[in-house]
Amino acid sequence: MATSPLGILLDLDDTLVLTKVIEYLRHRREWQAARAAFGQTSLPPGTREFVAGLSAMGHVGVVTSSPRPYAESLLRYHGLDLKVLVAYHDIAWRKPAPDALLAGARQMGVPPSRCVSIGDRDLDDLAARAAGMGSILVDWGNGLPGACRTWAEVLEHLAAMRTQ
Repeated sequence: MATSPLGILLDLDDTLVLTKVIEYLRHRREWQAARAAFGQTSLPPGTREFVAGLSAMGHVGVVTSSPRPYAESLLRYHGLDLKVLVAYHDIAWRKPAPDALLAGARQMGVPPSRCVSIGDRDLDDLAARAAGMGSILVDWGNGLPGACRTWAEVLEHLAAMRTQ
C-alpha cells in the first residue's frame, strides 16, 4: 500500500543553517550586517544531500521566525532551493503558536496530521504539537536531550513517520 507524501517543515536558523555565529546580529535586527556575515555561517554535514533526498518523501519547506528577505538570502547563499517559505511577517502569531507551521502545511497542500516539523528548540516542538504535527528535534552541539545528532537519524525518524 502506497503511503501519502509527508509535509516536511524545517526551521531555518541553527537547524537547516548554522547561524549561531551571527545570532547577535539577528537579535539586534541588523539584517544588512547579518547578510554581510553569511560567510561565517555553515550547513550541518550532509545538509544538501539530506534536502535533496527529502523530495522522495514529500513536500519540503522552511518555517522561520526571521524576516523573509533575510531567510531568502540565507537559503540562496547556501544554494538551498526550497519553494515553500513561511517567514516572520507572513503570520500574526509566532512559535510556540502553530500558525507558521499550519501556513506551511496549507502552502504544501498537506494536512497537518501528515506533516513533520524539524527544529532545534523546545519552541519548535511545542508549535508542532499545537499544530497536530509530528516533531523531530536536531542538536548540532547544543546539548538538547533526545534530539537527533545527524541528518541520517532524522531520516530514520521520517521513514518511520511516513509509514504511520
